[in-house]
Amino acid sequence: MHQMIRESTSRTPVNNLSNQLGNLSLKGRTPLSGRRRSKSFSDLPEKSFCKTPTGKARNAFGGASKGIGLLKRRELTPSRNADFSGITDGDRYISMRSDEQLEMASHLLSQDSIILQDNQLNTSTSAPQSPTAAERGKRMKAMMRSKSAPGEMNLLGGPVDLQANALNVGEERILAYRKGLAPRPQAGYRSNANVLYTCLNPSSSVKRAKRHIPRTPDRILDAPGIADDFYLNIIDWSKANVMVVALGSMVWLWKADSGETQLLTEYEDNLSVSTVNWSNEGKYLAVGLSDGSLKLYDVMRQVCLRTIRSSMTRIGCASWRSIGHISYGTRTGTIYHHDVRIPNSLIGTFESHTREVCGLKWSEDERYLTSGGGDHLVNVWTPDQVGAEEPSTLYTFEEHLAGVKAIEYVPFQCFPTTHVATGGGRNDHRVCIWDLATGNLVTTLDTGGQITGIAFSREHREMATALGVPHMLKLWKYSSKLERFDPCIDLEGHTDRLVGLTQSPCGQFVMSAGADETLRLWNCFKVDESMKDKNNSRKFGSQLHNLVVR
Repeated sequence: MHQMIRESTSRTPVNNLSNQLGNLSLKGRTPLSGRRRSKSFSDLPEKSFCKTPTGKARNAFGGASKGIGLLKRRELTPSRNADFSGITDGDRYISMRSDEQLEMASHLLSQDSIILQDNQLNTSTSAPQSPTAAERGKRMKAMMRSKSAPGEMNLLGGPVDLQANALNVGEERILAYRKGLAPRPQAGYRSNANVLYTCLNPSSSVKRAKRHIPRTPDRILDAPGIADDFYLNIIDWSKANVMVVALGSMVWLWKADSGETQLLTEYEDNLSVSTVNWSNEGKYLAVGLSDGSLKLYDVMRQVCLRTIRSSMTRIGCASWRSIGHISYGTRTGTIYHHDVRIPNSLIGTFESHTREVCGLKWSEDERYLTSGGGDHLVNVWTPDQVGAEEPSTLYTFEEHLAGVKAIEYVPFQCFPTTHVATGGGRNDHRVCIWDLATGNLVTTLDTGGQITGIAFSREHREMATALGVPHMLKLWKYSSKLERFDPCIDLEGHTDRLVGLTQSPCGQFVMSAGADETLRLWNCFKVDESMKDKNNSRKFGSQLHNLVVR
């Protein structure tokens, strides 16, 4: 009976667990153990255990063996956990060794880091993590890491291997922004994240200032004897920065860069100049007379090159082409076309107006010729009709209620096709803009006066109209959003109606001719230094500020 009791006491739970530990692979890591790899007791040879004089088993390291049923009391390493109560707690971790992760474990050990199943062994002097803290750390790490989901494609275009991805920690991305990771907001929740900045009352320094437009002219030139006639075109500005004006029977030149004036020619008292027009390069000048003759001048040499006579009535308007052709309209309503390079210069005629032709202009690309007459009509022609036996108009517009003198092509880039603006006389007061690609009327504008000239600003998308009554220059601003022109400013100064308008080659200045025998220079389209065109503005814009009035 006593022997049975001794056998039963030797087989306590603690002894049984100690016997099982001998068959396991121990890998201990304590603050004093460092990175030393433990050996399995089963791997030790039998000669490593020997009897001591006291009869206890000794292992190869000189300590008492804790296996083979000789352990009477569990020798424990002092725990950092104050709540330690059993063999299963403490700072020792028993791993299950896998042959597939030996190389990875060796690498992690060499990097002074052990990562197993997304947990890191705690080597600090603080207490080990509680299960709650460990679970919270797992959730935090899961929120900051993003693994590929099933069915996704990798960078090479193949499917993602989740098992390989789990072993290869380096493929995990930290702080990965991907769709579907963030929880969906509650129903009815409205996010204001898209509003980056809101300012109800911005300071005056950040408000966009309006462009300053001088209300007074920069220069005023005397023009005695200027004709007070709506149907004549007696002022023009060349690309060489020279302005020409017809004063009765005389033709005067004004050089804008120096302010010098020069008399080009003077005719007999019974002849008067009815139109002047520069060639495209600004070298030659066409002068139309009241007897129906057209004279061509070389301005540099001050020589009349030739005289063309095709009509017995006055010439009210003219327009050049770059190939040496000139077209002009007469009082009878006929438009003549001449090639000045050949002796027999007449190459074609248009007879579509029933009254005097007072407006005529080729487009910049020379694809269209637009004419306006006292019969309230606007005709559009193409170059292929110049030499035709029976020429026909491309379009005929009957929108105006008075004679049409002002014709100008719209240079705005917001218009993808060629547009032309035409202005009506005393009983019309309207500017009509036509799309020459379709022949449709784009917009109309009531100016409130007789329109004798139109000029455009390419940079500011503005239009200037010279009005006979009331005698002023009126500016309009084009709105792309509303697709219309809004009034901008009125420039007053003339004491009688305006009879003509021309624009400088830089596009910043316009010169108005009034029946009060004055020419007024307006800096109404001034361009900032950053917006100036390098080819034109630097050459002509600065020169006009140094004008000298003689």
